Parts: sequence; structure tokens; C-alpha cells
Amino acid sequence: MMVAFLKKMQIKNTRAPLVFIFLLLGLVAVLAQTIAIREFLVVFSGNEICLGIIFAAWLIGITLGAGVGAFITDRLSWLIELLALLLIVMCFVLPAEIYFIRISRSFLDIPIGQHIPFWSLVAMSLFILVPFSFLLGAIFPVSCKTYSEYGIKKNRNHKSAIRNPNSAISVDPAVQIGWVYIFEALGGLIGGVVFTFFLVERFNAWQIVILTDCFLLAMTFLVLSLSSRRFPRAVLKSVSLLLLVGALVILFSRATDWHNRTIKQRWQILNEKITLRESLDSKYENLAIGEYNEQFTLYANAHPVFSFPDDYTYAPLANFLLTEHPDPKNVLLIGGNEGLIKEMLKHPLDRLDYVQLDPKVIELVSKYLDEESRQVIEKNKRLFTHSVDGRYFVKHTSRKYDLVIVDMPDPSTAMINRFYTLDFFREVKMVLTDNGVVATRSQSAVNYFSEEVGSYLGSLVDTLKQAFRYILVTPGTEAHIFATNAPGTITFDLDILDKRFKARQIKTDHFVSPFSYESNFQLQPELIKFTARSLEERKSSVLNTDLKPVTYFFNLVLWDTITQGGIGRSRSFLQNLSRLKFRWLLMGLIVCLAVRLVYLRLTPRRAMAHQRFNSLLVMFSVGFTGLALELVLLFSFQNIYGYVYQKIGLIIAFFMFGLAIGGYLANKIIMKKERDWGRVLVLIEIMIIIFALTLPVILKLLISESARPFVYAISEYLFICLVAGSGVLTGLVYPVVNKLYLVSSPISDKVGKAAGLVDSADHFGACLGALLTGVIFIPLFGIELTCWFVAGLNLVSLVLLVFDHSGPKLEPGSAISDA
Repeated sequence: MMVAFLKKMQIKNTRAPLVFIFLLLGLVAVLAQTIAIREFLVVFSGNEICLGIIFAAWLIGITLGAGVGAFITDRLSWLIELLALLLIVMCFVLPAEIYFIRISRSFLDIPIGQHIPFWSLVAMSLFILVPFSFLLGAIFPVSCKTYSEYGIKKNRNHKSAIRNPNSAISVDPAVQIGWVYIFEALGGLIGGVVFTFFLVERFNAWQIVILTDCFLLAMTFLVLSLSSRRFPRAVLKSVSLLLLVGALVILFSRATDWHNRTIKQRWQILNEKITLRESLDSKYENLAIGEYNEQFTLYANAHPVFSFPDDYTYAPLANFLLTEHPDPKNVLLIGGNEGLIKEMLKHPLDRLDYVQLDPKVIELVSKYLDEESRQVIEKNKRLFTHSVDGRYFVKHTSRKYDLVIVDMPDPSTAMINRFYTLDFFREVKMVLTDNGVVATRSQSAVNYFSEEVGSYLGSLVDTLKQAFRYILVTPGTEAHIFATNAPGTITFDLDILDKRFKARQIKTDHFVSPFSYESNFQLQPELIKFTARSLEERKSSVLNTDLKPVTYFFNLVLWDTITQGGIGRSRSFLQNLSRLKFRWLLMGLIVCLAVRLVYLRLTPRRAMAHQRFNSLLVMFSVGFTGLALELVLLFSFQNIYGYVYQKIGLIIAFFMFGLAIGGYLANKIIMKKERDWGRVLVLIEIMIIIFALTLPVILKLLISESARPFVYAISEYLFICLVAGSGVLTGLVYPVVNKLYLVSSPISDKVGKAAGLVDSADHFGACLGALLTGVIFIPLFGIELTCWFVAGLNLVSLVLLVFDHSGPKLEPGSAISDA
């Protein structure tokens, strides 16, 4: 089957080992990147800023590696041996990377419990991630050169193939680069699916790292089988074989022990005085149980989520939340914990639906509960537990609730921000009874509302006001926010709250009175008035919506301000970015385009150099576009369906599949006949611009009509098609850009240089796309303007291609002679 597949793709059987190697290389890249991201999220208590910086650091390493590889690959003759040596070095760098991530906070002078400042986070990410990703980037041009030269050497009739590009076996360098790109994309597809649906719940991080090393060493052994030099081949084969045996021994005997030891090291750095009782990785996050003075705390990615037993905290909170409704019978709790549930079930409820996305949370916490709490969680017939995304549950439930409690962390990530958007509050309104109440929470302030706190809390409150008529916000560092459309339902009148509680005749060990409400939730009249006045006097805030999730950016600004030295000091980095205007970005694109056009007009004799630069600029733009549109689709899918974590492997797999299909189609076009490749790129750029401008229209329609069953049923498949389509458009460009670069290159520019520079431009664009889109563009400007910027960026490339369209077409055989 594999032989037939290779023949269909016009690849000789002699290069089948290289195909297998490139597939494994794509798989290894995805496994290594995924493990590194998960480990960093624990150490850095990750939010969108952390994710953006981690992705950027990884892609910067690939950019630098591919750039360096571009200038050295064509000068070397021992390519097989160099490829093997790079793979062996990666085997040592990857475990070192994971170890240094786990102990990285010990290098920084940061107190336990404090977030890492922005620039320290940047420096640490670059220091740890760049070495491995640099090697990964350097391997690509070496792989392309090896694949191309090995094919020529093994093809006895390569001279006729050179003279006839339509021959059965094409040795066009652009095609060879395209095949390597396709195989790595397919390997990445396999890696994403294997990790998400198989490895993550069966193996710990160190086992996956050692398994990845085994793949690298197997690739090394396979690569060396192609070498014709006996001495280095024998030495490197022996080394790789010994390392492979050692890695397998470690995998089955020592990997778990190493994992546990480094987990304890990481824990001692993060929580020195707290005893680690248990740690595990679910498919969503790292979970840990810590113990201090006979009290347990659940941590998710190093964030303390809740402590137990802690009845003195949760009993007053449960009573306060439930007495904000005159007579709640059916209650929905999204998030929360066992202490809150136990106290809520003391009220005369008919039903309590508890929604917790990660079933491992319930499983882990249950081990450390006292017998009374365990009985309540496991055997109370009024409690119904749902291991599903909270927003997905709200969309699909047919029940009506008197009270919906959203007990989620602050919206520091786009995932959590979904529970604070206008679209979500409108969905909640649909499942509330006529006098139903929704309760949520947020960071706040007691006596002073800084600009950062005011923007953050104000955005949330103003968003709620668009869905509900009556809003109440408690004073304090943690604000409890209540909203309803029924007058006289929610109140801060202490006597009314006390009367509601006593009418329910609840048996509790905790004293409840008007004074307890006042002291526990700072319901003093002057503080209530101060909080209400501070929010009313502010300028109208930007609404937080699915298409423009601005509140999580305001949360990041607050986080950045605190880590830079506290509120009230000089403006933080992100606070300055929050003043960015979209028109400034458009003006920047126009200025850059104008400067470039003037330069082209003034230097007409450098036409070939201009064409090469423009081809790399196209690749940069498309690299940016690919990551930006993938993030846009992921955000939108998550907002509509609410279960992106279950589907993320599939979504990324379809994007990688699209890349492979696009690359394959481009290769087939190149192999058929010679064309004006600048014109081909112009056509593809037009398709990308149309796709980017059409996408927000489609997403708006899907979001507005998602409540309709038929639209909801088919829209998921449409999303998959959109993801694959964006991948196809991105993949189409890669081989064509390589072709155009080689067409306009002098004889000295060969396969390695072209592959390295194009790959470097692609990943540099992807680096900026990941960082800017997720952290700034989507929250500040929204999905629609983000897509417009993507279209504008590609329009700049399109104009330059059209302006430079007078460049020469490829003479038959000229690209081959460059190789």
C-alpha cells in the first residue's frame, strides 16, 4: 500500500525511508511542542499572554534555525551525516528542555505565589525553547537538500528528467521542497491526533518525552542506512543504537520515577511550605492536591482553585447566593466545589445541576473528602453532576432554573472569557425562569477603582446590563455580581436576606444573621454606594462579546500591571497596547507599501532580487494568515460549541490535512507545465483575501443562528470545512513561493537556501500571527477587524506581486540548473 501511494505521488521507492523520516519529524515536532506548552502553563500559571509568548519563542527558534540552515546547507556535502547528528543532538536537548521548564522559576528572583513579570517570562521562554526549535528549523533545509539530491542520485535517467519537467519523475527543486513540507504536515496531523486521543491520558510527560526520543533515534538509524560513507555511518549507527536501547530501558524502568522527582522539584519551587499529596495530568490541565495544616487545596496548572474542608468560607457564600432569590428550587452551578455544593444542598432545593468540565477534578478531590462530604457528592438524589463544558450544557438543556451560579475563575484566558460575554449571558437568560437570577464573580477593589480595575469590572458590568435590567455588585476585592429582569428579586437589604434564610428553616452549624451578611461580604451602605457610584461615573466600557472578547484583555492588563510593580505606577506594557487603534495598523500597512513601491521604482535593475524578496514577503504574510485564521476559527468554534478541548486535536488535524492537500495540489500544478508563477501567486492571494473578508460574515451568521437545531447540526461540519479550507490556501502558497524564489535566483542559490529562507519567512509570520492575534487583535479589535487586517496584509503582498509582474518567466531547466 505504501509503495502504491509513493508511486502515485511520483516518488521512487528508494526515497521511501526519507518519506517515513519526514512523517516522523512532523509527529515529533507536534509532540515536543505540546508537552512544552503544557509544562510551561503549569510553571507560569498560564494565560493568553503566556501562550502567545510560548508560541512566539518556539516559532522564533524555527525561524532562526531555518535561516541559518539556508546559508550552510548548500555548502556541505555530508548531508546524511549532518541530518543524523542533528537528530541525535535533539534527543538530548528535549529532555533538558522539559527539566529546565519544571525548575525555571528557581532561576528568577520571584516570591512564591507571585506571577512572573512580562519580560522575565519572555526571556525564560526564549532561553528554554529556542535550542530545540532551532534544531527543528535547521533540519528542514537539510531535509529538503537531502531529499532532492538523493532523488537525483538514485534516478539513473535524471538528465532526461531535467530536460523534460513532465517526465515521470520530476526533480524540480520546488517540487522536492513541497514534498518534504507535505510529509511534515501529515506527520503533524498524526502527532496531534495521537497525542490528544491516545498519549495524554495513558502516559506521563516524561514517558512521552522518552518515547519521542525513541522516534528521533529510530529516525537517525533509518537516515544512516542511506549513507554511503562507511566510517561515520558505522560510528553514528552504533551511537544511535546504543541510545535507542538506553531510551527504551529508561521508558520502561525509570521514566515514571524521573517524572515524579521533577514534579516534586517543581512543587517545592512553587509551594515550598505545602505538602504535595498527588499530581496528575488530565487532557485539560495539570491537577494537584496540596496539604497544609490538615487542609487540602486543589491546584489547576499551579493556580489554587479551592481549599477543603472550609465550611467557614463556603457556608456563608452558599447562603448569600441562594438568598438572593426569594425561593430557589432548581439551581445550576457551573464550576464551584464540594464545600459550596454541600452547603447549598442544605437549602430546600428540588434539583442542583453541577457542571464540571474535567471529570478528573471530581475523581481527584473525592479521594480526600471526609465521609460526610463524600456521601453528599455521591449519594444525594437532588444532585446531578455533568462532566461537560458549562456553555455547551446551557445551550442544550431544556430545563428552566431559578438561579444560575457561574463560579469560574477570572477571565484571564479566552476559554474562561466565554463565560463572561454578552452572548453567554443571553444564553443564560433563555434558561432562567421569569424571576430567575444569574450570579457571577470578578476581581474588584474596596476603596479605590484604578483605571485597570475600572476597565475590567466595568466591561463585565456593562455587558451584563445589555442582557438584564437589574444589576447589583458587592464591594470588596472579590465582587459578587447578581443580575435579573425581575424587579424586587435581588437585594442587599440585610433584613430581607435574613428573612428569606429563616423562612427556609435550614439546619446549619453556622450562625446566620444580618451582621454575618454585612461582615462576610462588606455590605455596609457606604461601600455599596461607593461601588455603584464608581461604576456609574465611568465612561461607557467596551462590551465583551464572542466576536470581541475584550474583558480577558483587560484582565491581562491588570495582571501585567500588578507583576510590573503594582497599580498606580507607570503604565504597563499591555496598558499602553490597549490604546492601540485599528486605523494606526492600516496606516502602517499603507506606509510600508508606499516605501516599498518607491524603492522598487528607484532600483529597477535589481528586478530578480526584488522578486525573491517579494516571494518571501508573500510567505511571511501567508504564515501570519494561517495562524491568525486558525486562531479565529478556534475561538469561534469554542464560543459556539463550548467543547473545543475535546475537538482541538481534530481541528488542528484538519488544518494540517488542509496544508498537505494544498501543498499536494501546488506540487501537481508545478509538475504539469511551466507558468507565470507570479501570476499564480496573485491568484492564490486573491482567494486568501476573499476568504478572510468572507469569514467574519459566515461566523456572524453561524453565531446568530446557532440556536436553531438544523443550523447547529450542520454548522460543525461547516467549521471543519473552513478550517481545512484555510489550511489548503496556506499550503497552496508554500511550493509556489519556493518555485518563484528559485526562478529568480542566481546559479549560486540552491535548494537548501530556498527551503531555509522560505521556511524561515513562513514561521516568522506565524510567530507574529500567534502572538498578535490571540493577545491583541481578537480581544481589542474583534474577529471582524482581525480578518480585515489579515486581508490588508495579503493585499500589500498582492500589490507588490502585481507591480513586479514584469519579472521573467522560468526557462525550461533553469531551476534545475540552480540546484
